[in-house]
Amino acid sequence: NTLGRQQATLGGKAVSHGGVRPCTPPLAAPVRNAAPRRACAPAPSLELPARIRPNVAARASLTQTLQNYKTSIVKVPRGETNGAVMVLNTVTIQAGDRDLMEDVSWRVMPGQRWGLVGSNGCGKSTLLRALCGIRGIDAGKMIVAPKVEVGYLAQTAVSGSENTVYQEARSQMTRLIKSEQDMAKAELKITAGEEGGSEALAAAQEAWVMAGGGDSDKRITNVLMGLGFRMEQLHIPASQFSGGWQMRIALARLLLGEAGQAASAGLNGGLMLLDEPTNHLDSGAIKWLGQFLCKSGGTLVVVSHDEALLEDVCDHIAEVRGGQLHQFTGGFKSFMGQRSVRESQALATSAAQKAEIDRLEGFVKKFGAKASKASAAQSKQKMADKLRNEMVAAPAAAAATGGGDAKKVTLKLPPAPPCFMDVLKLTGAAVGWGEAPPPLADDSDEEPDRFPLLSDVEVTIKKGQRVLVLGPNGAGKSTLLKALSGSIPLWEGQRKVGEGVQLGIFSQDLAQDLPLDKTAMEYVEEAARAHDPRIKMEQCRAALGALGLGNSLVGQKIGVLSGGEKARVALAAFALVPANVLLLDEASNHLDVATIKVLTGALQDFKGAIVAITHNQSFAASLNATHILRVAGGQATMSSNMGLVDSDFEHVPEGPKKGSTPAPKRGLTPAVNRALTPSATRTESPPPAEAVSAPAASKKRGLAWKEQQEYGKLQKQVKDLTAQRDTLQTKVSNLAASGGGNFKAMQAASAELGAVAEQLDTLESRWMELADMAGDL
Repeated sequence: NTLGRQQATLGGKAVSHGGVRPCTPPLAAPVRNAAPRRACAPAPSLELPARIRPNVAARASLTQTLQNYKTSIVKVPRGETNGAVMVLNTVTIQAGDRDLMEDVSWRVMPGQRWGLVGSNGCGKSTLLRALCGIRGIDAGKMIVAPKVEVGYLAQTAVSGSENTVYQEARSQMTRLIKSEQDMAKAELKITAGEEGGSEALAAAQEAWVMAGGGDSDKRITNVLMGLGFRMEQLHIPASQFSGGWQMRIALARLLLGEAGQAASAGLNGGLMLLDEPTNHLDSGAIKWLGQFLCKSGGTLVVVSHDEALLEDVCDHIAEVRGGQLHQFTGGFKSFMGQRSVRESQALATSAAQKAEIDRLEGFVKKFGAKASKASAAQSKQKMADKLRNEMVAAPAAAAATGGGDAKKVTLKLPPAPPCFMDVLKLTGAAVGWGEAPPPLADDSDEEPDRFPLLSDVEVTIKKGQRVLVLGPNGAGKSTLLKALSGSIPLWEGQRKVGEGVQLGIFSQDLAQDLPLDKTAMEYVEEAARAHDPRIKMEQCRAALGALGLGNSLVGQKIGVLSGGEKARVALAAFALVPANVLLLDEASNHLDVATIKVLTGALQDFKGAIVAITHNQSFAASLNATHILRVAGGQATMSSNMGLVDSDFEHVPEGPKKGSTPAPKRGLTPAVNRALTPSATRTESPPPAEAVSAPAASKKRGLAWKEQQEYGKLQKQVKDLTAQRDTLQTKVSNLAASGGGNFKAMQAASAELGAVAEQLDTLESRWMELADMAGDL
């Protein structure tokens, strides 16, 4: 199975997920103006244009296509959900000997779009894997509605397929592919003169139409172009793209699959589970994805640290904190406001209840021994016991920024050792994937079978420079960074390293390459001592602890840690080794907001040279780059940083160089014949279907006189209410911190805060509506 796919079918429902090389299953594609589907009896007279009818020669291709669907049993929990898409009832999920979540209950209703937030390692990814059947739960009950199609995108869902981008994107449109296979079988029956062939062909053709075969080319092309691919790149093998662009192919395959196509059908529709879908996406693709998901009409659970995506896409937030699942209605900003009010009220109630228990038990202690007061003391003790059983638990401390538990995370890099001014230099360098091809004779008419990604590179990195590397995915940024580090050989030219240079390398894939059978402590100690044998175990433990990996985690096998915890393990090893040149390749991927913040703080204090690749605009801005190294069109050019704009982070990919793949053949290719043609011989581009452009910006009509007056008034009201809300939040927090003696004051302040927050939400919504019409947004 060249796609490394596992597909399981239980009760007529299929769930696809990643195998050794994960391939993402279906997610939601928007269905615009879709007519309601209804069952139709096969009509022998139904005929479709000849271009969609398979021919007999497709038999070998059909056999190969069927072989590509290996199956293995995965038990997705199905059952009656009383109108919900998915239900959790007192569920406990563990990792190793840790309870990640305990007694969690949750109902996801059709059409709801949930953002699942929390700090690294709290169990978000583990919960998604349980929902799609990859792992089980440890206690409680979890049910998915019987007819719901589940689609899951893992954090590391990179395909190694040799299919073209276009072929791979359509590879999980299973109903469409099945109908094409059925048409091929029916055609064979007709050719062989077997009975029932015409009826079977008619039924298969109708199924093809119902599966959206008529506009499938257009939908596939639109999704791929929305994720940033150019039309001429769709015929290129997926394996020839960089890891970031293979992630986009996997995402496209998910959006076009069965869960995506059934997105808006309620309990007969799709449940989309996305784990960090914005990793490896630039800002343009993130915006497109957000618009796509909002319009899909499907049910969605997305794990993300991207607060803008959560605000734009989600109408509900579930926060994993203190081993519980706290649920909120509204977008991410509303969640942050609601959480503050809820916490203040819970703290006030808990403090008041504790004070009342202390008062009652004080009475019992004082008068319990007196016969005249014994009855009263018993009554007070019962009241205290009842109140203790009903007592509201004080909420777990929340992170100051983002969702999840408050964890003290710190990071301090060792001082940069002294070195010469010129730390790294490439002269006349050419770099590419793998080893350089053998040189051709001067009189040869042949062309090289491979070309370098970058040629004639002249780059000098000096001590103290902070260099930000920008350019399209696939242009060669990571390859250039590897060439600078010396981890891959140059095809041409020279690399010079300054005297005294010590390199520190942190890449997006480092966490994924950790040894899964070792504990966090064993790996960090081994990695650090490889550079400095004098490093002690206490230093390793301190580095892990500073990044929030305490005693309970340092002894865990790396294989049971979450993606974010693995990234912290790699970061701890990175931070223990002194370096004066840091090479960072998407270092913020898989890290939560708190960890990114401490990483950027440590980098700001670092006095050595930094060369960094990132798609994260806030991370890029925090680096305070002195220079920009732009990589595009086979060239790398360095210049002083004159300021960054949004377009610096919005790119289209660069495909392989001339000669790396066959040129595409022009002309239309029938949908069925393309699906049934062996992948080894398919080099056609997809048909030039109309592209659906990104939704046009809403037209700004300006404001009428009364609206202008209202707009100005609202601006002042929003500003005043925001200041009032902030003051009340501070007041409530101070009252809560002072103990339970001020319960009435705290209750009044909390009620006032809730009213102000609600009023502010209403006014802000109207203000933003007017601001949009005025063209100020």
